[in-house]
Amino acid sequence: MNKKQLKKIRRAKLLKKKHNIWKNEQNLPIFDMTDPNTIWDILSGEGSPMMNSKDFIAYDCSLCGKEVTDIHDSHNAFPLKSDTTAKKVNGKQENDRCCSDCNNTKVLPARFGQFTNCEAEVA
Repeated sequence: MNKKQLKKIRRAKLLKKKHNIWKNEQNLPIFDMTDPNTIWDILSGEGSPMMNSKDFIAYDCSLCGKEVTDIHDSHNAFPLKSDTTAKKVNGKQENDRCCSDCNNTKVLPARFGQFTNCEAEVA
């Protein structure tokens, strides 16, 4: 075979390989990528420090007592409680996690208050 024929064969193999890669990508499961919860669940796969929503066990908010039934409604209550992750305390009766309402009304203002106090000391 001459160089031109070899080049043609290599190109055909390359195109076939690219087509197979494209074909395999088409068989991937379809996710609703507009839903941020779906994206978090994909990122929280095996070996991830994050927890998948299907593994979440409901608990009561450590600040108000409201039941938290969804991982996406679970927040770290630091600085009002100890610093934890949902994965560390999942399934434990006593935990230092809070609901979204307490996160927005109590925890975030406390965090911002710490930040402004630090700024005042530096200035």
